[in-house]
Amino acid sequence: MTRIQRFLLRFADRDWHLHDCHSHDGAGQPVEFASRARERGLVSIGISNHIETFDASTGRFGVELPRDLDRLLKAREAVEAARKACPDIEIRFGVEVENNPRCYAETEEILDAVPFDYVIGSVHLVEGIPITAKSCLPFLKKHGARELYEKYYGEMADFMEWGRFDILGHADIIRRYMVEVHPKFKPVIPCDILRNIFTLMRSRGQGLEINTGGFFQAPHDTYPAEEIVEIAMDCGIERFSFGSDAHRPEDVGQGFERFRQE
Repeated sequence: MTRIQRFLLRFADRDWHLHDCHSHDGAGQPVEFASRARERGLVSIGISNHIETFDASTGRFGVELPRDLDRLLKAREAVEAARKACPDIEIRFGVEVENNPRCYAETEEILDAVPFDYVIGSVHLVEGIPITAKSCLPFLKKHGARELYEKYYGEMADFMEWGRFDILGHADIIRRYMVEVHPKFKPVIPCDILRNIFTLMRSRGQGLEINTGGFFQAPHDTYPAEEIVEIAMDCGIERFSFGSDAHRPEDVGQGFERFRQE
């Protein structure tokens, strides 16, 4: 186990990246997530449903008012019910937002209207293409690997300019399908861009997520890779969170034990 892993272990008893039935791609109720967390020895969970909704007819993600505001208010009610049912587990109420500038106005209305405990900001889109969905494969095959990494981190830098979030989620998740499309290419880590991003995050008090979902995807590693965590720490980032990115109760804390053992 490395020095960085030993440091991060202090955060590995809470899973703050969970999607329940109030996400377009999630299932289950917060009380079910809390029960599973108890079984896995976690002390805290955070329900962080997507602020966006996927429109199957257009193949695009978007935010629509009042639909998505009403949905997230119902999600909050479910969290409050779970807190009463499971008082021994801390249950936080968060949300996940993405780098989708055409939706920022509606997103900000929701962030201003709902008292979230925290907001995860995730780069899901590159040139409007959802790079965390398998539908991105034609886009990835059309471009060179280095160009794609540069585009991804360029999106991240632009996202930071907006910056309405507390935690940067799965910071190198572009690796998810890049490993399949460009298997021989070593992932690009643009140190200068990342140092600028993490320095800005440090000044704002923002944190970095360690996402164990990557253990169960092609990279077979956490998002982000340890090299990126090291850059963040060198830039003074002190706030970290763990998230399994579970979309159903039975997957709460998945990958946490593996991280502890490595």
